Amino acid sequence: MAQDPVYDELMRLRGDDLVRRIDRIGDEAIATLLSTVTAEEASALIHRASAAGRTMDARRQPDGAAVGADRYRAGNT
Repeated sequence: MAQDPVYDELMRLRGDDLVRRIDRIGDEAIATLLSTVTAEEASALIHRASAAGRTMDARRQPDGAAVGADRYRAGNT
């Protein structure tokens, strides 16, 4: 794990909590944070944040990807 307490905190968070915390930290601070960790650590954080953001967006849309996939699996297309 990185020696940065903010990075460690972000890696412990999941889903909406992760997205909200990144929003509160801000773009500039995140960019600085990513420049202080290894490439693997940065990649892992970016991957987790991206997945959490996609999940959050899908739930916001009444006919989002998650809802559409559920309907397809249920045979209600």
